[in-house]
Amino acid sequence: MRILLGNFLLIFAIILCSYTLYTTADIRVLSHNEQIDYGQTLPRIWDSKSYDDGTMVVRIVRKNVTTSINNYLCFHEMLSLRIINTDGTVVEKDLKLDIQPLNYCAFQMVSGGIWLEYMKYVLIRKNQIFIAYYDATDINNPSTYVEWGMVIDYDGNVLSRTNIGLPFVNNTLQIIIPNDQFVLNINREKGFMRYGTGQNNNIEWQQFRVEPDGSITKLTFGELANEGEGIISAIAIRTVDEGYAIAFANTTTAFNATNPLLPQGQLFILPIAYGQNPGNPLLLYQTPVPNLVFVSLICDIAFSGVGQVCTLTALQSNPTGNLPPNTFYIKINFLSSGSVTSFRVINRILPVENVNVVWAVNSLAFGGYLLTNTVTAPTGPSMYGYLFDEDNTDPINWEFPEPQPIGIKGVYQILPNNTLLVSQVENSNSWQFQVIDLPKFDGNRDNGYFNLNVESTVPAIKTTINPNIQNITINFYDPVELSNGLLSIYQLIDNKPYLRQSISQSSCKLENGGKTVNANILGSTFSVSNGNYFIKMDNGFVVDKSYKEPLLGIRDNVWNFNIEPKKDPFAPSTTGLLRLSPEGTSYFDSLSQEQQTNFFNTLLNDLSNAVPVPRPRLTSNEKTQLDLTVNEKQYLISIGIKETNDENDLSVVTVVNNINTMVKNKAQTPIGSGMATRYLDQVYGFNPSPNLWEKYKYRLLGVFLIIGLLIVLFLFAQRRDSNGNNIAILQLGLIIFDLVLDVAFVSSNARDVPVLYIPSVVFVTLPIGLNTILAFYIITQENTRPKFFQWFTAHGKVASVFTVLAGADIEALNILHSNLAGFPFFRAPFSDEAKSKIFWGACINIFIEDVPQVIIQILYRKFTVSYDNIIPLLTLISSAVNLTINIIGRLYQATNRLRHSNGSQGSNDDDTDDFGGLVAASSDASSNKKDLERLEEGENVSREIGLDAVLNKSYNASNGNLGNDQNKNKVYIIFNQRKKSQFPNKCISLPGPKPLPIIGNLHQIKDVPMQNFIDRFSKEYGPIFKVHYGAETWIILNDYEIIRDLLVKRGAIYSSRPYNEAITGIYTSGGKSIGFSPYGKYWRAMRAVAHQALTQKVVDNNYRNIIQTEVKDLMIKFFNHSSKVFDPTDDMRSSLIDLLATISYGQKSEKLSQQIKQMFVGFAQVLNPGNSYFEMFPWIKYIPFIDKILYSYAYKAKYLLDDMSKQLLEDLRQRLKENDGEENSFAAHVLKNMNISTDIATKPYEDSLENDDDDSKKNFVFDEVDFMGLNNAFLVAGTGTTVAALRWIWALLVNHPEVQRKIQKELDECLQGNRFPTPEDDSNLPYLLATIKESFRFRPALNLLLKHSTTKDDIYRGYYIPEKSVIIASFKSAHTSEKLFERPNEFYPEHYLDENGKLKKYDELRDPWAFGRGRRMCVGLHLAERNLITTVGYVLTLFNIENDVDPITQKPIKLDLNYVENKFPKPYKLRFVPRPGVTIEKIMQMK
Repeated sequence: MRILLGNFLLIFAIILCSYTLYTTADIRVLSHNEQIDYGQTLPRIWDSKSYDDGTMVVRIVRKNVTTSINNYLCFHEMLSLRIINTDGTVVEKDLKLDIQPLNYCAFQMVSGGIWLEYMKYVLIRKNQIFIAYYDATDINNPSTYVEWGMVIDYDGNVLSRTNIGLPFVNNTLQIIIPNDQFVLNINREKGFMRYGTGQNNNIEWQQFRVEPDGSITKLTFGELANEGEGIISAIAIRTVDEGYAIAFANTTTAFNATNPLLPQGQLFILPIAYGQNPGNPLLLYQTPVPNLVFVSLICDIAFSGVGQVCTLTALQSNPTGNLPPNTFYIKINFLSSGSVTSFRVINRILPVENVNVVWAVNSLAFGGYLLTNTVTAPTGPSMYGYLFDEDNTDPINWEFPEPQPIGIKGVYQILPNNTLLVSQVENSNSWQFQVIDLPKFDGNRDNGYFNLNVESTVPAIKTTINPNIQNITINFYDPVELSNGLLSIYQLIDNKPYLRQSISQSSCKLENGGKTVNANILGSTFSVSNGNYFIKMDNGFVVDKSYKEPLLGIRDNVWNFNIEPKKDPFAPSTTGLLRLSPEGTSYFDSLSQEQQTNFFNTLLNDLSNAVPVPRPRLTSNEKTQLDLTVNEKQYLISIGIKETNDENDLSVVTVVNNINTMVKNKAQTPIGSGMATRYLDQVYGFNPSPNLWEKYKYRLLGVFLIIGLLIVLFLFAQRRDSNGNNIAILQLGLIIFDLVLDVAFVSSNARDVPVLYIPSVVFVTLPIGLNTILAFYIITQENTRPKFFQWFTAHGKVASVFTVLAGADIEALNILHSNLAGFPFFRAPFSDEAKSKIFWGACINIFIEDVPQVIIQILYRKFTVSYDNIIPLLTLISSAVNLTINIIGRLYQATNRLRHSNGSQGSNDDDTDDFGGLVAASSDASSNKKDLERLEEGENVSREIGLDAVLNKSYNASNGNLGNDQNKNKVYIIFNQRKKSQFPNKCISLPGPKPLPIIGNLHQIKDVPMQNFIDRFSKEYGPIFKVHYGAETWIILNDYEIIRDLLVKRGAIYSSRPYNEAITGIYTSGGKSIGFSPYGKYWRAMRAVAHQALTQKVVDNNYRNIIQTEVKDLMIKFFNHSSKVFDPTDDMRSSLIDLLATISYGQKSEKLSQQIKQMFVGFAQVLNPGNSYFEMFPWIKYIPFIDKILYSYAYKAKYLLDDMSKQLLEDLRQRLKENDGEENSFAAHVLKNMNISTDIATKPYEDSLENDDDDSKKNFVFDEVDFMGLNNAFLVAGTGTTVAALRWIWALLVNHPEVQRKIQKELDECLQGNRFPTPEDDSNLPYLLATIKESFRFRPALNLLLKHSTTKDDIYRGYYIPEKSVIIASFKSAHTSEKLFERPNEFYPEHYLDENGKLKKYDELRDPWAFGRGRRMCVGLHLAERNLITTVGYVLTLFNIENDVDPITQKPIKLDLNYVENKFPKPYKLRFVPRPGVTIEKIMQMK
């Protein structure tokens, strides 16, 4: 219930928020009447806390007289909190908690001592409280007690619970002592630290963070040993660097007279950085003064100055015992690192007698201290208080009377603005505080920022600024240096803050001798008219220049200001493009269709909040388009922005600019933390759709100019000879225009939609090819006629030009007999037979060119996210116009020919029909003249060429259905240029989905992860079936027993590789690679050499030091991430590249590393089955130079590979020459065992099956290309799969921490924590080895073996498998078999352990198939296994692997273990936290 307390509380709110300098304090009273009267039980103020903004929370208790006994005090079982807001209102919260009654009790060990409470609470956020409580299965048995923590909101809803530790048990009294305390981080978002005395009398501590959703994350923990004479006084404090420290003091009574300088008292500090483990305690202060006792230790932030400050209260007893002890205070200022900046001994004389010896020292936010002392007098509890300046020994009265009455519990609260509230004794159903303002000793340095280091800012507090401001400045009193904190700019909307920009040191510069920080502001930050903003400065945003110590920041809603009103000019709706990053593209591909739709909705929501703009104004067509301007796979996404007429809304132009600015600077804006926007590519930004006219007006003007020129030429032709078919000039322009656009579209735009690229090429090149052939044929045939030959001789050049143009459209030949403008070279005397061929050629063109191109343009329009390029638009218009004209023209011609054939015996030689009826009929005189010319040639004028006759020759009515299966198969066979094998008797054809002509099953499997379509088709067709990848037939094996039968037992037949133009023909120089050469003597000789260099013995002896060195370097990289979350992929890839480069060629360098990375990119493109153009469509290989176009990437990759390999070989030979042939690299070993000739040896595909006897590999002569191919295969094969395997291992371990702990226990027992594992330890690390095997089984880097090929025909289970069949084997069935594994769908390392916990022996079916099976089994498996075992062993020896935290929910991320394209896990980030005692020095020393 919210209660308004009238004008007085309004005045109190003003007091809470006022910051005037202290003059003379007025004593005021804050009282509150409780809404519920519990009769004789009075409401007691038991505790109070405050938030940073001055909101105060008071705990009220009511004594339970039934359960309270002597020093054991119990309360009514509810948590009663009273929230005093800064606006003067009080909100009552009575919360019923699901905890045991004992938590509502407190007790004193001795009468009058401190109250020990079971339940404690910490204010985390404005609506989140952390509560610590105890739970016991037997309240009389202290060994059953456990301390728990829970997070609740102010309505009592429990957000989370977690076990936070065991209590301290007093074994003498057999009771628990709730002595733990909680210290809140200076940044509440980072949680708190719990500390207390443990059972071994050491100080135990734990760091916790409470996530925004209320879940509790345990960060680090440890203990501080209580050695020597013990710790007398200890306290945990928050530090200005947002960490913690434990300060502890000790004294000794043993005075050594012979060595009087020995310390008698010492103060230590144990710095504990946030989320990290500490080093050793540091000494802050020591003194040799004897007879000294430290009775109190108070530490806090040094609000005035830098760092922290501790105040020790020391008593020095008089040796005679006749005088009272001397009390003095030792003030030590120190930095977060533990360095002492100053200390001073202060003898403060307090004019009070007969009070407790120990005074509480309270550090004040505006400088100075308040010393308080609570005593019990006959009139009730009272408190004395005195104020001191920083180093002054003279007290200042605090304006309360001495002593000041105080409540029974002695509760008082100092608010952040120096307001002091002292509780009073309750005497009715109400409670009250007496209130005064404490002086601000350094108040002249505070200008409203609650920060004594900040002098001023631009903009100043509570000002109104121009929205176009480009910089903000902060002026400090003393010089500073930039650090790693942030300036965060928020906009307040309905009193809720929305982040607009985060500014790091990279966007700031220092001025004015280091006293001024100038920060750059993005144009999108202050774009909202009349917006309310505030800027928060992180603690540690700057450090003191002298001490390098972080300085305090400026908290929320203190540095606030407004934006001037502005009016945005109206702008119409528009669309624009965003681009996903490579990581975002991979993530998007991993989503289901429904999840992808949700992704677009989330993206629009993120943008709406970030800009800000109302959500209904943002739209998306929910399409993606591949961006072909970048090397990596990245999608473009279209976003629409609707116009607005509301002057208070951002205009379209402003929204566009804001999105572009925020995306390009997403690290500084909310874009970088959005659930979907974080996947946007900041390099690309937001590109609005252009105004086509503005962008292409000169090109369009050129088009209009050409059209105008054609019209002028047409008019000229009409004027010169109106009897000619002058419209042909427009037809000529259309033909050329259409050809240019088609070519431009294919070269510039067709790749935007990959599935349309091949059809676009086909339906441009195929008609050109057929038309060209037909045109040459017609001209050649016509030249056998004297009249035409005579014309051709006279006008050969014109005829040649139009014959070439006829390749674009066969109708171009008609222009030659159009009598255009009366020119004689346009009067070609074509025969009726030639015209008929042209007619039918034009009809066919409609179906093989015009219709497909219109369909392609429509599909392109549908599947592209943006249609802002002039070429597709003009191509669509041109194609549609061309199709319309050709259909109408052909129908007119057909009608005209029918009319002539049925109505006259004369020849149809009128040129009208040849131009589709688009021109007027020729005159009778012209017709008679043509007849006369034909009679002179001796032709039969009355020859009939009717449409029926033509159709009867071309179309069989009874068998003419082009859609029936028989004709489909005929068409398919034409394009499937496969050698037809003899089909043996009593054999059956392999089942599989029915193929379509030309493309086969491409439409069903293209762009679908291969394992997905294998699983889908296996359900329908069984474990062995076939599919057609264009013209290439794939035989799929999806059963581990079938794979074993064929690839292992019939390995001589099934161990070859299919020919692939990109891989075999280009990249590997005709198959000169162990991975892609066909099965035969060449491959066996190559494998024999590789095997000798990669045996288990060679790996463990020759390469172990290289592996251990590179993995150790990787560990140092992981350590340097300082427990921060990061994606380890890049580090692992770089490490593996260096490892393989060193092993392969005996050297590594940054340049070589970059070359190898480029090689991987090229190899990935080469290996992509979607690029198998010649295999899918064999007929296109006959197009001149087509390989240079389609396989340009392969030639480029080949060039990079050869260039790198030749240099490496040259370097290797030079080193071997210098070192007398001694080197442990793989290349050196191969070079010694390879018989290398300088001549180019026979290509593998030429000798693969010749002389194929077992001895043929002996004395095999290789060339340098073979040598480089073998070494490059070693490099390529080792990196991609190993990185993928390690990514899966980390993901599995972080999702299964119990497995991680078991491996670490095994490693600790074996290694004793002082060395790294070696190959000799394998027998003692069965669980580690079993885990790696299980990761290969549960989530292999690949589910498919590389393509195999058959060397001859075979019959298996009655199925006929012809020679040179492409075999694709999926071993997923082995890994998920319930026959082979107890829990196949779970990650369970015990699959590979026997009943004694030992590693099981190798099993052909059960062991992971990741390295293949049969004769093509990976020759480098020993090296790969050793590298994986070493890497995982090193990591778990040194680190705990922990989850990333979701940037939105701040909740630990449970990694998604689903595949992305059946290979990689989804992108993730992890934290590699050093295990206790692990330092960089230790890593360097370990062997």
